[in-house]
Amino acid sequence: MAPTHLAAILLQKGGPLSIQERPSLEPGPNEVLIEVKAVALNPVDYHQRDFDYPPVFWGWGRRCDVAYS
Repeated sequence: MAPTHLAAILLQKGGPLSIQERPSLEPGPNEVLIEVKAVALNPVDYHQRDFDYPPVFWGWGRRCDVAYS
């Protein structure tokens, strides 16, 4: 497993997405690790960015839509 991965991070309400390298975590019991091939913005993503709904922890990556193989 790679020690890091790229993540789209939202740092503040209404701000742009920032692409950052983040440490990868080892999967725990009953968890799987996927290799993401593509991502998409979901309405939840821009509602969180623009309206803070549902509540957001700023600096965390979005996790709504991915494609994997």
